[in-house]
Amino acid sequence: MILISSPVLTLRHFTRADLNLFTRYRQNPDVALYQSWENFTFEQAEAMFTLMKRMPFAMPDNWYQIAIEHAEFGLVGDFGLHFVDKYQVELGVTIDPAWQGKGIGKSSLKLLLNYLFEDLKKIAFMRSRISEIKQAIHSSSRPISGEKGITLKIVLSKANGAANICTRSLQKNGGNKPP
Repeated sequence: MILISSPVLTLRHFTRADLNLFTRYRQNPDVALYQSWENFTFEQAEAMFTLMKRMPFAMPDNWYQIAIEHAEFGLVGDFGLHFVDKYQVELGVTIDPAWQGKGIGKSSLKLLLNYLFEDLKKIAFMRSRISEIKQAIHSSSRPISGEKGITLKIVLSKANGAANICTRSLQKNGGNKPP
């Protein structure tokens, strides 16, 4: 199922056909260095896929993986989404090293944040352990403008080897705020 797409990128649910490539890029030591796993296996990918098939999307207090698909090249990465509560989502991103530095992280992040703010009415707290985010943003603090007047301010800080990214809607009408 497709969540959101642009002419070049699609954010969607994983399929069984994704699992070999998903496992391959997660086995890369440079990717694992910034993540919580080591020696990622195909069995772990299958277990994640099986769990995601049974779990309702965007259910509070649950993690969900979504695929980042490039129109020409196929699966290029994934987002981990932790739906903390009704308003907040913790995000992690993993981009296949073969596709890092090509704007995919930045473009997919804009697409995802627009979906989270506009469609799901979320405020996002992001924590990523992959340097792709730093490359995607190109500075330690940079506004990103989306459609419909959404402006995000991304703030990077380094803590325990992880890039912590906090985002907040700065819409003129007050944005999405919890009660």
